[in-house]
Amino acid sequence: MMKITAPDLHCGMGRLQKSLIPFLGLVLAFCFYSARENFKPEMLKGKRVIVTGASTGIGEQMAYHLARMGSHILVTARTEAKLQKVVERCLKLGAASAQLVSGSMEDMAFAEHVVKEAENLMGGLDMLILNHIGKSYFSYFDGDVGHVQKLLQINFLSYVAMTVSALPMLKESGGSIVVVSSMAESAMKAAADVVLMSPAPKEECALEIIKGGALRQREVYYKYASTKIPLLIRDWAAEFLDYLVRKRYNVENLKKN
Repeated sequence: MMKITAPDLHCGMGRLQKSLIPFLGLVLAFCFYSARENFKPEMLKGKRVIVTGASTGIGEQMAYHLARMGSHILVTARTEAKLQKVVERCLKLGAASAQLVSGSMEDMAFAEHVVKEAENLMGGLDMLILNHIGKSYFSYFDGDVGHVQKLLQINFLSYVAMTVSALPMLKESGGSIVVVSSMAESAMKAAADVVLMSPAPKEECALEIIKGGALRQREVYYKYASTKIPLLIRDWAAEFLDYLVRKRYNVENLKKN
């Protein structure tokens, strides 16, 4: 018969508590989110929304979903010709209104200008969707600090500038801010010979983002298994996550590049 001493028992109970607490947290989180209000397209009817990075990819698809729901939409990106086509389709899909502002988010004055245009054109704002991103060469860092600085201006500072400018209108409307972080379609294509995985469908991803914004969810992970679970593993078993990430790369092709 094995004898269990008091210290051993205490240690075992400590390990049990460490295991149970995260599990109970997950159960409570599931119950909380499952009890929340279900999304209805009518939630976005007549709402005034800015969508940045809306000329292609997820941003473009979000504009189309919002159009079908009857929102007022202001889209922005660098290329006016592409935005014009997005606006035309939004109007055909049933948008309450659809307008554009083209320019570079590298310029903080332009970022603030977009928000001011929303006030001038739509009379206010209910949702700010920050989806734009600076283009990168998707390769090893070559010491180009100027390029990094440009990315920081576009991918971070312009987000701050737009948020600060939009806050008064969003407070008045009880609106929301949506910040998108994704493995861009273009990035996946650029690294297609190295990364052994495919991006989530942009149409589905765009809809989940809009739902999350309408329901004021703190975070949305799509697809859940390939985004949230790795983050959980990172906190519990970082080395194992490193192993899983390496398995998704064609190492030989990576060496060639």
